[in-house]
Amino acid sequence: MSEREATVTATVTELRADIAQHRAELAASVDALAQKLDVKSKMKAKLVELKMPLAAGALASTVAVVALVVIVKRKRS
Repeated sequence: MSEREATVTATVTELRADIAQHRAELAASVDALAQKLDVKSKMKAKLVELKMPLAAGALASTVAVVALVVIVKRKRS
């Protein structure tokens, strides 16, 4: 292989690597944009985030009521 052919081969290899890198960066950008525009998923995540404290509060209230009922029943016995 001549020196010119080697240079062309190296240049082609560099270009292919550069294209692959740009494709990966573009794919990451497209994924990020798609995630930002996915309102339905964002709303579901926010709903779950808001429901967690409510569920914990409801559980704590239920436990308190059950404990109160048990205490009242024991005192009556």
